[in-house]
Amino acid sequence: MVVGFLRVRVHLYYAPNLKEKRSQIKRVLHRIRTKFQLAAAETGDNDILNSAVLGFSVVSNDETHAMNILAHVLDELDTKGDLDAMELDREVLHLEDA
Repeated sequence: MVVGFLRVRVHLYYAPNLKEKRSQIKRVLHRIRTKFQLAAAETGDNDILNSAVLGFSVVSNDETHAMNILAHVLDELDTKGDLDAMELDREVLHLEDA
């Protein structure tokens, strides 16, 4: 079993208050979860107005597949005009089958 992790810092262009920021982040996370069937959450910078750290994870039986999914997630974040995404780290964990 392979677990892929991606951590991304995003800068939101328009977030006049924390309520609007959380609304924007919630929409982004929902879109990514729905499109790629993976786990996604806001993991940092919760109280910083125009910034957030997002975490994504995917489980697969193939490292290449997991890395491709995470690359597509990053591309999806980059193609939307409402935020800038900067990859912080990407990692793959191999777990032995029992």
